[in-house]
Amino acid sequence: MYIEASRPRREGDKARLLTQIINNNNTDICISFYYHMYGRGIDFLKIYKKDVGGGLPLDPIYVKHGNQRNVWRLEKVDIKGQTENFQIVFEGTVGNTAYGDIAIDDIEFHAVACGKENLDDVVDFFACDFEGNSSSLCNFEQSQMDNFDWELRNGSTHSLETGPSADHTYGNSKGQYIYIEASDPRRPGERAQLTSPPIDPSTDHVLCLQFWYHMKGEHVGSLKVFRYFYTEGYHQRLMNIEGEQGDRWIEALIPINYDVNNGFIEERIKILLTGVIGKGHLGDIAIDDVSITSHHCFPSGESTTVTELSCDFESGLSQCGFKQSVSDVFDWTFLNASADSQDIANFSTATEGQTNFIYLDMARRGRGDVANIATPTILPNITNRCLTFKYFMKGDAQQQLNVYILGVSGLNDFVGSVSLKNSSQWKTSQFDISVKQDDQQIMFEGVVGFAPRGFIALDDITVKFGTCVRGNIKATIRPTPSSLPSASSNQEKNATTDNNNDDDDDENLDIVSKLFISFTLILLFMILLSVAILVVRRRFVKKSRQAKDEQQFPYSTNQNISADLAVDNPAYEVSILSNLS
Repeated sequence: MYIEASRPRREGDKARLLTQIINNNNTDICISFYYHMYGRGIDFLKIYKKDVGGGLPLDPIYVKHGNQRNVWRLEKVDIKGQTENFQIVFEGTVGNTAYGDIAIDDIEFHAVACGKENLDDVVDFFACDFEGNSSSLCNFEQSQMDNFDWELRNGSTHSLETGPSADHTYGNSKGQYIYIEASDPRRPGERAQLTSPPIDPSTDHVLCLQFWYHMKGEHVGSLKVFRYFYTEGYHQRLMNIEGEQGDRWIEALIPINYDVNNGFIEERIKILLTGVIGKGHLGDIAIDDVSITSHHCFPSGESTTVTELSCDFESGLSQCGFKQSVSDVFDWTFLNASADSQDIANFSTATEGQTNFIYLDMARRGRGDVANIATPTILPNITNRCLTFKYFMKGDAQQQLNVYILGVSGLNDFVGSVSLKNSSQWKTSQFDISVKQDDQQIMFEGVVGFAPRGFIALDDITVKFGTCVRGNIKATIRPTPSSLPSASSNQEKNATTDNNNDDDDDENLDIVSKLFISFTLILLFMILLSVAILVVRRRFVKKSRQAKDEQQFPYSTNQNISADLAVDNPAYEVSILSNLS
């Protein structure tokens, strides 16, 4: 439903939509609906609660005004319990231009307070391994717009040389998965589609779709994943895998509510899993262990778990089980000082202190771009742990290195942040990791500053039992070399430095930032000084003119002359005075 703001409508015209008579029997009600208010002429959307037999009240229970961008937005309104019958009135007002259409959709009433309602089984996370009930699809639905259906299966599929021999969850013939059967009567190009429950995306953290797929066979077609916009009726493709991928289960990770170009998605969505038949019967495609989790997309790999951690990256990035996020903008990179001697010149100081490390190159990145990397899963323990790592930062003063704890629930706990300290040495930082009752990962987040320059490097990451000991941390110190050295030329020179979470005496701002701030302060001082001089000069000029006027035009004391004339017309008064003399 919508109001049309074009002619013959005039500014201030109102359209009202009334519900049927409602009696909530003294219980709270939640009204949920979607609204669309896009255009420079948008005026008001109001909601009233009108008692039966009475007029429209003066005060609405909900008001929204102005342009809300070209997007459908979910809104919820509480109605407190009462015994009298009432109606809900939606009122739209025409604005001052034709670009003022207001639309509403999907109005629902729930017999509970907002926040406790079940919005059509809407979810923001779930996990499904397709076990248990032989007909269970974990609230997934078979599409009615395809050619055939996905099937539950355990063990091997009907055809040899295609499909898995076991599920992914248990790795045996008893565990279940879903698949498409490519044998007769299927034909090339036919497709089967599963639809997820509605998902309400969060606008402050990433939702990650994770699942495992198996695509073995010389006639395998394709597996596609779509994001379907629930209220607007169109879909976007998120993934497309084609052809044989080998006799193995492969992990897929897809951020479903975030777009690198447009940011977070606010509309309600569904996920569509689509299998397409290839050119023959050896084309079975299987899926297992589908889930949606919060905050980040990190590959699970071989589910590496540790109680302590020590990683120096001497054997590469994946040596210690670190995982790159797929929900960020760019990735951390491994650098070997001896093998990558042709790398960027500004790493010369970093490679002088450490020979192998991971880094972020800020060149050609956008302001605020983020790169995340996480440690293997760390098992819970009854004592605290100490996180220690070496870092090297050069570049813009606003770039950041942040540390988080990722729990199994996907929620992030902020541990701490390391500010930029331009120098010619590696520094060491420590953070205490408190006791947790569940598995966790440590995530390092690098953030690009205002200017796309410089780098952040990490090395020698350890997690050990016990609290951190301050004041005895070694930092490798090197003079800045003129060119990139080889690994064999590196010599150890250690000096003691007090870490205390890196609160040392280095400057937090680089030279350019300092100059800019100094220039700004000087300019502000000169502006204030100029204003003060102008004020003093104006007062001096005013007093000088008043003194001159008093000498040139003395006011009369003659009682016969009008006071009004004397005040309002000094020239007239002066002429009278001259005549009198």
